[in-house]
Amino acid sequence: MTETETAHAPLPVGEDEFRLIADSAPVAVWVTRLDRQRSFVNRAYVEFLGVSYAEALAFDWRTIIHPEDAARLLAESIAGEASLETFTLEGRYRRADGAWRWLHSTSQPRRNAAGEHIGFIGVAHDVTEAKEAELALRDREVQLSAFINQTTAGFAQVDLDGTFTLVNDRFCEIAGWSREQLLQRTMQSITHPDDLGRNLEMFEQAVREGTPYAHEKRYIREDGGIVWVNNSVALIRRPDGEPFGVLAVTLDVTQRRDSENNLRKSEESLRLATESAGMASWELDLETMEGEWTPNRFDLFGMPRRPEQVEAVG
Repeated sequence: MTETETAHAPLPVGEDEFRLIADSAPVAVWVTRLDRQRSFVNRAYVEFLGVSYAEALAFDWRTIIHPEDAARLLAESIAGEASLETFTLEGRYRRADGAWRWLHSTSQPRRNAAGEHIGFIGVAHDVTEAKEAELALRDREVQLSAFINQTTAGFAQVDLDGTFTLVNDRFCEIAGWSREQLLQRTMQSITHPDDLGRNLEMFEQAVREGTPYAHEKRYIREDGGIVWVNNSVALIRRPDGEPFGVLAVTLDVTQRRDSENNLRKSEESLRLATESAGMASWELDLETMEGEWTPNRFDLFGMPRRPEQVEAVG
């Protein structure tokens, strides 16, 4: 049989009209028989392979499957055909020019008037650009996730209602809740009641005006403990400018707050002790040579409350 005769071999479906439609399609189309041999391929199919029509009918696709996809695609193809149901495949195939292209194919069973299975009809779309974009996005997400989880700062994303949608490991450590617990809670539910009012005012202003802000507040941990945090907060927008969430970069400042509180207590204790003992104390700034005394020293010596220069004390 010549190539021309093969090209016009009877098809089990609407022959001439089918050929015209299939050859006009920008995607590869093929028809197989029960013996798995192809009885028709369209122009796009032939062009992808870069061979004659007759060669395309008998072409062994296994020879152009990417080595990393071969075992999976062959197993899925065999299972799909055995199921006698519609099935899909996606993998890399080498085009005639040597380029690897991602193809997404769908094969649907064909049946005769009696309902008997007589083969498959398939269509393959070139999805290379979309697949490469998907893989690039996945790589960026992996890199971003690694960066976020390795940083010493906590990262937390909430939606516009305050529900957590993303948290890194460090944020979980700081807040004292597991990731699973946080993703079922809101920012409001773990914020100390005394800090919530002001927090919500700034949060709502950020959502309304897009204004970033930083503030310190307390989180209530699962065990009931309190942790002080410094949050730097910014609105997150979609490409069209529509806001969809808020991101907070969180630092644990509990130790600093405790130190400041302890220092205030120590200073107050010292003040009370010196006043009770009829004593006074003073501080001298060696750079400016400005001095400052406790109030009772001024009273003891009848001095001005804040002399401008230490030399004026005499």
